Amino acid sequence: MKGGVEMRRVALLGLLSLLVGSVLISQDGWKIELVKTIGDERPDYTFFKVTGGAIGPQKQIYVADSGGYFIAEYDWDGQFVRRLGRLGQGPGEFQRVGELSFHQDTLYFNDNNNRRIGKCSQDLSEVSYIPLKHLNLRGSMKILDAKRMLCTFSDINNTQGKGQVAILDESGEILNCFFRQTQFGDYQKPKSEVAWAIRQITSKVLATPSPDGQSALVAFEYPTNPMVLYLYSLEGKEKTRFSIPLPRENKFPDYFMTYPITVPGDKFCYVIHSSLHTYQDFYLLHLLYKENSKSDDSVVRTSVLVLDQKGVKVTEIELDPMLRLLGVGFDGYLIGTTVNDEDEPVVVIYKLSI
Repeated sequence: MKGGVEMRRVALLGLLSLLVGSVLISQDGWKIELVKTIGDERPDYTFFKVTGGAIGPQKQIYVADSGGYFIAEYDWDGQFVRRLGRLGQGPGEFQRVGELSFHQDTLYFNDNNNRRIGKCSQDLSEVSYIPLKHLNLRGSMKILDAKRMLCTFSDINNTQGKGQVAILDESGEILNCFFRQTQFGDYQKPKSEVAWAIRQITSKVLATPSPDGQSALVAFEYPTNPMVLYLYSLEGKEKTRFSIPLPRENKFPDYFMTYPITVPGDKFCYVIHSSLHTYQDFYLLHLLYKENSKSDDSVVRTSVLVLDQKGVKVTEIELDPMLRLLGVGFDGYLIGTTVNDEDEPVVVIYKLSI
């Protein structure tokens, strides 16, 4: 790495320290500091399966929990404020609440199993919904402006669109739909339901707006090596591709393409592209490095890979192997989830500085 020595993973106990301002990782002029954690045995601070997170304009902290069917709000000191949600299909109810995203003072949330995107005010009131009809939102939900959303879908061959990436209007109608590809070329109609299901899993994509808001960067959750990223105009025209080499031992897990899955006898290394974000003039890719064998399937390390607008690697910052990065908020604050010493979910906030 240019400008410093590569730093190996930080111990989980140290990462969950509440020492505000402790610098976890510093590399190539970038650093990540742990700011706070939220989560303990108290009812309003207990999480089950954290699937979304966002930081509001006044530094409110919002947590989506699909296991508890709720969105919870905390102030910047980590104190519980209020909660929205329960299991169901009506107003203020969830089947599986997921990604959270802010546009100005409106909080958007993915209620995927109810096939809708919700939005509400900062105090979790004034809830309304955008129906997704026959679309199955899966992967990314980014708010471009008050009238447009950038979303990715699993049903690549649906009757309403011609791709996995779509620009939706404020009523959920498709303005444009594009990206009919797999890691190995153009999408071909599967010959069986099993082949279709496998393709849906292995070719899931993520997307994020470009820093200028005029394009979309698209990536596969299970990348090949080198990892290929695709830059498209919002009108659906491919502009360029970025090729990012991964450590040599990592390969696309092609045994996922078989049914039933047959795990190789030897250790097999691959990468999961967990989330994709835009921060200032950069793209942030959260990568999980996994090792799989017949006896184990574990994440050995995670990192945030930083790219500039031309797809050039700026740095890679290593994080806690248990961390899942959920969102990038105002002023470079990152929100994610990991587990504590009792293996229970907690929410963590970091500060990213250049």
